[in-house]
Amino acid sequence: MKYFAKWIATGTSPDKYRAKIYYEGWKRKIKFATIESISEHYTSEEFETILKELDAKCYRNKRVSFSGIVSVQDASKWSGLWIKACDESGNTLKLDTMYDRPVVGTVSKKPCSCIMDIPYDAEKIYIGFLLCGSGYAKVENIEFQVIEHKE
Repeated sequence: MKYFAKWIATGTSPDKYRAKIYYEGWKRKIKFATIESISEHYTSEEFETILKELDAKCYRNKRVSFSGIVSVQDASKWSGLWIKACDESGNTLKLDTMYDRPVVGTVSKKPCSCIMDIPYDAEKIYIGFLLCGSGYAKVENIEFQVIEHKE
């Protein structure tokens, strides 16, 4: 398990969302994070995300898992976890947004995960939690770990 600090909130329309990150302990491990819509109207492209940047060097050629427990209330579009591996120029090498297995509507405590083989030329890994559209979303029990060493 990795302890995280310096999570950031960003998105396409920051004035339409309220993101909060709650930490525990002196290592600043994230306890849980929430994203709440605060506007009445959203386009299909508007979202808010809470993300963390990691150095990919020690994860190259390894399979990693980013997981957490996601809860949503009245999520109009979708919510979920995501993971992205980028090269030294910032180009996306691999991406999993959970778009094909979203958490929508009202769901209490759904275990979610993204599993990715990190390419040998990855320089950065981004992990995050997202709410697209209106509603409220929460993630807790966040873990990022190596689950398999690739040859």
